[in-house]
Amino acid sequence: METLRKVAPTAEINSTHTVFRTYDGTKLTPAGRVKLSVEFQGKSKILSAFVVEGNYPLIFGRDWMDYFNISFTNVNILKNQDISIPKSSVGALVVRFANVFSDKVGAIKNYVCSLKLQNDATPVFRKARPVPLALRSKVEGEIDRLVQENILKRVESADWGTPVVPVVKPSGDVRLCGDYSCTLNQYVIIPQHPFPGFEEVFSSLTGGRHFSRLDVRSAFLHMPVCPETAKMLTINTHKGLYEPQRLMYGVSAAPTTWQRYVDQIFHPIECCVVHDDIILTGRTTEEHLQRLEQVLTVCENNGIHLNHAKCRFFEEEVTFLGYRVDAHGVHKTNEKVAAVLNAKRRENAKMVKAFLGLVTFYGRFFPQLATCARPLYNLTKKGVEFKWDRDCEVSFEKIKREIASDRVLTHYNPSLPITLATDASPYGLGAVLSNVVDGKELPVAFASRTLSDTEKNYSQIDKEALSIKWGVFKFFHYLYNQRFTLITDHRPLVQIFGSKNKLPLLSATRMLHYALQLQIFNFDVKYRKSELHGNADALSRFPTTSEELQHMPQDEATILQLRQWETLPVTPQQVARATAHDPELKQILEALRMGTSLGEGDLKFSIHQDCVFNGIRLYVPTALRARVLSELHDGHLGIVKMKALARSYVFWPKLDKDLENLVRSCQECNLVARNPPRVTVHQWEKACHPWHRIHADFAGPFQGHLFLLVVDSYSKWPEVFLVRTTNSAETIKHLEGLFTRFGYPVIIVTDNDTAFTSFEFQNFVKQYNIRHTTGAPFHPATNGQVERFVSTMKTGLRRLCGAPGTIQDRLNRLLLSYRRAPHPTTGRSPASLMLGRELRTMLDVMRPSLLGELQRDVNRPAVSKKFDPGERVAIRVYANPNKKWQFGSVLNRDGELNYSIQVGSDIVRRHVDQMRSVSKSIRPTEVPPIRKSLPHDIPARNSVPPPLPDPSPRTRRSTIGPAIRASQGLSSESAPDRPLDAAPSTPPRTSLGPLEPGPVEDATAQDGIRRSQRNRRIPDRLQYE
Repeated sequence: METLRKVAPTAEINSTHTVFRTYDGTKLTPAGRVKLSVEFQGKSKILSAFVVEGNYPLIFGRDWMDYFNISFTNVNILKNQDISIPKSSVGALVVRFANVFSDKVGAIKNYVCSLKLQNDATPVFRKARPVPLALRSKVEGEIDRLVQENILKRVESADWGTPVVPVVKPSGDVRLCGDYSCTLNQYVIIPQHPFPGFEEVFSSLTGGRHFSRLDVRSAFLHMPVCPETAKMLTINTHKGLYEPQRLMYGVSAAPTTWQRYVDQIFHPIECCVVHDDIILTGRTTEEHLQRLEQVLTVCENNGIHLNHAKCRFFEEEVTFLGYRVDAHGVHKTNEKVAAVLNAKRRENAKMVKAFLGLVTFYGRFFPQLATCARPLYNLTKKGVEFKWDRDCEVSFEKIKREIASDRVLTHYNPSLPITLATDASPYGLGAVLSNVVDGKELPVAFASRTLSDTEKNYSQIDKEALSIKWGVFKFFHYLYNQRFTLITDHRPLVQIFGSKNKLPLLSATRMLHYALQLQIFNFDVKYRKSELHGNADALSRFPTTSEELQHMPQDEATILQLRQWETLPVTPQQVARATAHDPELKQILEALRMGTSLGEGDLKFSIHQDCVFNGIRLYVPTALRARVLSELHDGHLGIVKMKALARSYVFWPKLDKDLENLVRSCQECNLVARNPPRVTVHQWEKACHPWHRIHADFAGPFQGHLFLLVVDSYSKWPEVFLVRTTNSAETIKHLEGLFTRFGYPVIIVTDNDTAFTSFEFQNFVKQYNIRHTTGAPFHPATNGQVERFVSTMKTGLRRLCGAPGTIQDRLNRLLLSYRRAPHPTTGRSPASLMLGRELRTMLDVMRPSLLGELQRDVNRPAVSKKFDPGERVAIRVYANPNKKWQFGSVLNRDGELNYSIQVGSDIVRRHVDQMRSVSKSIRPTEVPPIRKSLPHDIPARNSVPPPLPDPSPRTRRSTIGPAIRASQGLSSESAPDRPLDAAPSTPPRTSLGPLEPGPVEDATAQDGIRRSQRNRRIPDRLQYE
């Protein structure tokens, strides 16, 4: 009754017949019943209350708890507020600063936030994520509210696109957070600014009698951003693209940017500002009110709005970062160490080993802990009976107190690296929050809980994922807006929770749901072996009671079902309803029902179950086309296959154009698209002389070596050097030696290797006035001249791998052969074009001079072939591509060059050039190897030519002429009398010396028939004596 007179002195008391019984059975008759306005967690209701005589504390009954959806198991104690606090003064301040307590988000004055990106930043666009149907209306309402408050602006296109993650607040409202971890955060430069430390926070609260805690409404959304930053913050929702005009939640630079600003404006006031909380106190009530007025004034002058429902004024105590602060000082709460202190005794050796894992993990902080744990270690020995005696109990309790003492626990410091270790056992979850100091994890708080009956049926990976999600939200106030490291001993979760691009498509739906909830946090995931993960593992194996299970989020099965509804296909009923409301289809539908004409194409339309068809294709209304397009593109097929698939099922005007636009705008398709069609090959300008333009490149490591290759563009002359490294100094050393032999080129072409793009190499080419040209990165065709020789060199060295000698010996053999052989592009050898002469090789040493042979070349009789009847011959086969020769016997000679051959039972005709003589012993199935015969006009080396008469001058000219023509490399056109099967000419001569006349035979004295009757005579200009 006395409390009622202080709280609501004018309340009307109504009579009641209700009688209560106290816990000891005593009857208690209330004085009456009143209607009171009750406010709890921002919600106000008019509720009935019973009034009893006397001065008793207020009791928050179960019926009131039902009205506010409060879990009975989660209530420890509800305290009534000290009524001696001058509420009138607080109320006056609230009325005076009514604009500060506005329901809308404020806008900071005279400040614009500009985010800085790294130099290599490139725009990233991610598609919108589906929103569960249960949250869709709330998300759309929040988007509309932010648009009305000019916080979001609708845009049609953007280079950046970040998906949003809806976060449900305890009040049921939704906060939109951007998942910038997969887009912007990887490029943002985070400004350096310290967060308030433990000592700084609590030193400002020491000595106060009462405490006030103010909550800033949507803190980050207060900060306007510049137009460039707004484009980078663009969010992609199921309603389209929106450009934020304020700093969004989820940006990695947002916490430090906000903290730096509020530290500046609240610096003159004795208060503590951490994130979106403003905590203040005073030694007296007047001082407290004065500071509260100063804070509200600063808020009003800078455009900061507070959430009145979350603000608490003149509280007797305040809990912050796991510590309780009141008029008597700062006190540790048992919440941080309850998981350790409430651990129950172990029941078997395996559970004792798990507990000893915790001892081992933190044993480095006090060496005597291992000695204290000796009785427990004895229980784990093999062959020892498990018996929990008094020594084990004493050791167990002492270890728990030591781990929970200040010698192990440390104060939370947000400026130090933060780690969260989580683990799951078959019956519990464990989590340890730590600060890393000098590479050691110092625990800040412990937490554990048992699994519900449903959770115990989860697979182990689902339990491990649940422990991560539960641990992060358990220490929400420590981890939100902080960068921290998540440690798990389950490796697959590193990819699921640590992906910065997109969630793995093949992950289970439950884990994807957990991962989406954690997108609002900024963390890295690391794997640690189980034997090194003793702190979290031990907590998961002796969890505390499951008092949190009663107020966990909604049942997971419901969430999974809501996510499945989003992917259901379009039904005919939906098509019919959308068709009835579609302006374009509505006219066609009415015309079909009335039988009126639609024009030339009216015969192709029909109606079935209130749906319009174009032939057998469904005419999709406008409202459903986006979903149909998404279904058609579900497998990310190309444009051609999508069009073919769509034309089998659906129709609407400009369907092909919509499909093309969809594929062009699909990020996944563009990321894996093929290269565009190659443009016409651009030819290098032809070099005008040797060593005009050279091409250089590195090859290897190949066969354990690195190579520097240089190829002359004009002659194709190659140079190859074995190098130890590909740096600029090594490259310049070899090029300088090369230039001393051939001179300095006009142009040198290379790729973009650092050896060629370095400052040292650039100075080198400038020193000798050499123009340096490089191609585009990853486009070797620009330097194709040397790239092609790289392949040739590697192929040749592979073939010579069994040859004796060093790699340099094999390389020399390859280069000599390549330089001497005619090049397919020029038709001449690189040596002849580069040096003006051919290189003398072993082939030249082996072959005798053909000069004397060429003098007898002119009148050599033609070689004739003749086969006798009955002779065994091989004839060419043309009907069977797999068989080249066939054997038979000569029957008749049908002419000078044609024969009839008996092949089995058949008689065939063949030209003499299609026949060859074989041994009679060859069976029909054998095919002798084909040996290329020597040219007919080159006699064997051991043959003795017949004596020739003395030549006359006329004869000398006619016989020496072909040799001269051959020695000068004249074409066949200039020497028409040369036989087609004559021996190859001698290498070109740079100068023509006198030829020694030898005994030759006049053409008219030669026996036999000549192949040509033309006069063999050289031009007069070539005749000399």
